[in-house]
Amino acid sequence: MKNLILSLVAFLLTHCLSAQSVDSQSQKLIETFVKGNIGIETEQVDPAALSKVFDGKFFKIMVGFIESGSGLSTCGDNNYLNINGTTVKMTEGLHTDLECPIFMSMIKKDFLLKDENAAKLFEASLNVLYPVDEKEVQNIKHMKKGQQWIFLRGKFFDDFTAFIVTTDPSGKVSKIEAQLSYQVK
Repeated sequence: MKNLILSLVAFLLTHCLSAQSVDSQSQKLIETFVKGNIGIETEQVDPAALSKVFDGKFFKIMVGFIESGSGLSTCGDNNYLNINGTTVKMTEGLHTDLECPIFMSMIKKDFLLKDENAAKLFEASLNVLYPVDEKEVQNIKHMKKGQQWIFLRGKFFDDFTAFIVTTDPSGKVSKIEAQLSYQVK
């Protein structure tokens, strides 16, 4: 077994050392080609669902390659951009547990998450910017635990995807986290 592993390591090391890098002329041609063949589909998001919670305008974008004869070929998730004056920000994607400082920075300065009505507004905003599959709609709910509001989204195996929003005593949002696997107790 030891000889097999050593042989594999030697092969991989030799293979990696013999890999050739792309010359600068070819790299420039590739970058120019790719940049010239990228397309974007843009759609403005309903402002009524977001304007009470967030500043600026939101746009859903799909980025893809322009293919001859078949138009734009996209892959991946929808991305949401926020334009506030001359500032453009993109909401964080939900691919791992993470803090969401960019998403938090888009919240109106005077928005307070202090009661059930505000929680419903925030949840409606999440439904627009972080939509769930139709079969997951029944899993959407929210709850309050101390200074945190937990917004449950779709199921992730046996747990839920959740946004955990921490507020100060007045209801001002101080932190937003996304967890892919939140256990409801």
